[in-house]
Amino acid sequence: MTKHGVPVTEQNVRFFGRTLFRGGVWYFDMTGAGFEVRFFGTGLSARLVTDKAISLSERAFLTVFVDGEEKEHFPLKGKARWYPLASGLPEGEHTLRLIKRSEARRSAAGVAELLPEGGGLLPPVPSGRSRKIEFIGDSITCGYGNTASDLAIKFFSAEEDGLATYAALAAEALEADFHTVCASGWAVRKSPYGGCLPEVYCKTDGFRFEEEWDFSRFQPDLVVINLGTNDYAWYCYYAKNADLTEKSVARLGAEKKWLEEGETDDGDALLAAFRDAYAGFLALVRQKNPDAWILCTLGLMGCELEPQIKEAIAKSRLKRVSYFRLPYLSEVGGPGGNGHPNLEAHRNAAELLAAHLRLRMGWENTSPGGRP
Repeated sequence: MTKHGVPVTEQNVRFFGRTLFRGGVWYFDMTGAGFEVRFFGTGLSARLVTDKAISLSERAFLTVFVDGEEKEHFPLKGKARWYPLASGLPEGEHTLRLIKRSEARRSAAGVAELLPEGGGLLPPVPSGRSRKIEFIGDSITCGYGNTASDLAIKFFSAEEDGLATYAALAAEALEADFHTVCASGWAVRKSPYGGCLPEVYCKTDGFRFEEEWDFSRFQPDLVVINLGTNDYAWYCYYAKNADLTEKSVARLGAEKKWLEEGETDDGDALLAAFRDAYAGFLALVRQKNPDAWILCTLGLMGCELEPQIKEAIAKSRLKRVSYFRLPYLSEVGGPGGNGHPNLEAHRNAAELLAAHLRLRMGWENTSPGGRP
């Protein structure tokens, strides 16, 4: 029997994170994006859509919260399929949140219809939080491998929990709503593993769609930029004077297999190019978020480009921009998948970041938080 639900609109759900409407579907592809719906009844189903249903390693993974309690996480296994999100609840009013925990670069997630059991949808309510943070980052911000049971190199979206990262946990501790723009392997200027975040920053989902993001929909008080780890990998591939230790050769690959025509192998020139690209990205972030404090950070998987980031801040001549170094992985926890931070490392880094931001932003009337 074909199900017929209620089409999703901004009048019957509250979205968070970057979202777009296309072909009858509301897409919430970014890490930590999703929606909240209020309903009367005993359960709720949703018709969800994805683009990577076949890929076991790249499927979209979502987490369900019912009345503030985390219930389950699951993959999207069909390109368009109905999923029971809650059932057997006491008859009455309930609130359900569905959040994407895997990253946008790997797969999309969208919702088309909702079907409440024994009742109907109720009007959405505002989040109630006045603080807003945007996190821009790479695999660390995505949560790459943070739930991995071993140190396997291969990427699996099932082992990536974007709700248990330093970013999500710090935002929760600070009682702030947050958006992310992040992708594993991506960089400010060049990366051997992916593209450049500045090229997709102004898109709602620049990994598969062309729609521009309307920055007026979310004007953050704070933008946190955690980029540079993959730029350093690029530097190690190309620079003739890079310190390629035995360990980094094994990790990055001994051959310069990412050779690009016209790219220099002069180390100083590469560092200067990164600095200039970073300063340019700061200008773009400031243009789109004129009232936000911008916090540049680096760490957990190395801080080699910290001097160049500090130079970029000075070169940009922007006000309300500062730098904070995240700890080294060995200082706060251990490795998860492919040497990325595990859950412990993310929790401890979140505590340090939140403590710094309480002072920096004057957000001292907050307490340590849990999951969203």
